[in-house]
Amino acid sequence: VSDSSVSNRERLENAFAAAEREFGVDRLLDAQDVDTDHPDEKSIITYVSSLYNALPHLPELSKFISMQEQYIVEARAWMELVERATSLIDDETRFALSPTESLYKFEKYRDECMADCAREYNRLMEKHEILRRHLSGTDHFCVPRNLTEHALTEAWSNLTYLNDHRFTCLQQKIIQ
Repeated sequence: VSDSSVSNRERLENAFAAAEREFGVDRLLDAQDVDTDHPDEKSIITYVSSLYNALPHLPELSKFISMQEQYIVEARAWMELVERATSLIDDETRFALSPTESLYKFEKYRDECMADCAREYNRLMEKHEILRRHLSGTDHFCVPRNLTEHALTEAWSNLTYLNDHRFTCLQQKIIQ
């Protein structure tokens, strides 16, 4: 902040806090230690060196921010697919197909769609873990709550439960 109403110490505090928050550079100095006529040069050099070591990682940070944006788009699309699949399973119970025909259609659906959905779920979980590992300590980690690891797992669990339940019901109808 270059506002003349902000003191040197406040500016230093803001700079140290930003370096810690944005780049993970530990606060090795206090503003009052630097805002003197004779600051400790070794401490300043150590701090600047730490800051320098953190800065080469900026291109990597932008890579993870881009990955996060891509994750959000992909996770949103996957969640919509899961919602449609869940609705489809619920709607299937209302069709007037014979249990054998329903089971055949359902097995085909499980073999094709659920396998793809499972692969995408696992890929999204891996990507979320990478993002969490690299961005969680920063202000840049901002996955919407409805697209977190927990939300995806809950949606997947619900879909697989409905799948298994529907499959069991169809098998029981055929046996009867």
